[in-house]
Formats: sequence, structure tokens, C-alpha cells
Amino acid sequence: MQRGLVYPEHFLRLLNELGADPAKEWEAFDYDFETAGECHLYGGWFLFSGEIVKSADSRPLSQPFACWFTTSFPNGELPRNISLCAVEFYASVPWSLSGSAPTDGR
Repeated sequence: MQRGLVYPEHFLRLLNELGADPAKEWEAFDYDFETAGECHLYGGWFLFSGEIVKSADSRPLSQPFACWFTTSFPNGELPRNISLCAVEFYASVPWSLSGSAPTDGR
């Protein structure tokens, strides 16, 4: 799986400080609707309990990886009595298949 190669070390440290498991995104999704190209842009959220005291007005635009804090994420089934925030991310991930096609015609 590509997950172990996607998140940079600084992001893994941040998740660790927040108590978020880097293998358990709240949600992850593919931004790209076309399958052509060597990379796909994925995004998602890691949730944590807390409040955002001060935030930037815009999202970072750097690639191949960017992250920022937000209170905007899918939360339909989450409890309402807990203050939750998220670290939102996007990552440009090389397209890779986990195996190769059989060479014997099967």
C-alpha cells in the first residue's frame, strides 16, 4: 500500500502530537476523476478533539503534499457534545498497481 510512502515525516510527527493514528483517516478520497497520468491527487481528514484558536484564511497550495487545520469535514455521525477539529490534507500519489498481470495468458 502507498500510505506508508505518502505522508512526510513532519506530518507524521504532527499526527503523533495530536494523538491521531496515521493509518486511520476519518475519510480519504480521490480528487482526480480521470485515470490518466502518473499521479493522483488524494485528500482526507484526521480528526482530533480540540478547538482551533487561530487559523489562516486560505489553504496552502503546495504539492505534492499539503495540510492545514479545519473544522469543516464530514461529521454526520459524530457526537455533537465533543469539540472536534481536523487536519485536512492532500497528497499527489504515484499511481501504482499492487501486482502485475500474469504473463502466461491467464
